[in-house]
Amino acid sequence: DPAGFANSIFICPHGQVQRRVDKTEVDLCKPLKPPLFKYEIRKEFGDLKAMGKSRSDWFYLALLHAKTSGILPDPFTACNGLQRSLSILNSGYCKNVFNGSLDDGIVNATMQPEVLLIQSIANLSPRRRDYHSMEEVTLGEIP
Repeated sequence: DPAGFANSIFICPHGQVQRRVDKTEVDLCKPLKPPLFKYEIRKEFGDLKAMGKSRSDWFYLALLHAKTSGILPDPFTACNGLQRSLSILNSGYCKNVFNGSLDDGIVNATMQPEVLLIQSIANLSPRRRDYHSMEEVTLGEIP
């Protein structure tokens, strides 16, 4: 520890993340695979870094940030959860995941956990559609 930064590890169970008005919960009754994720708490950068080699680690972290987001910045990251989530999704850890395979309708079994996490993140967004020249908006999962 030459720089004086002793980083801790955050171990997070992998389950369905539910956001309520007053709290966010991870469902431990139906654990998903992998059963947990490990993140390094990097105080010097004000962020968490996935310690696993799978992109699923990063997608789950982005989902957690998005589902726990508020309007005020988090004191640790200095940005709100939605900003941090989008930053993770735009990073090299998450880009070019499928290399066009989704366009072809082909998703192999190894990509399935990543696809499910991306779908969970996408479900947070409002849905927009045009209905007789009027825009109809259906809100996402965030209350």
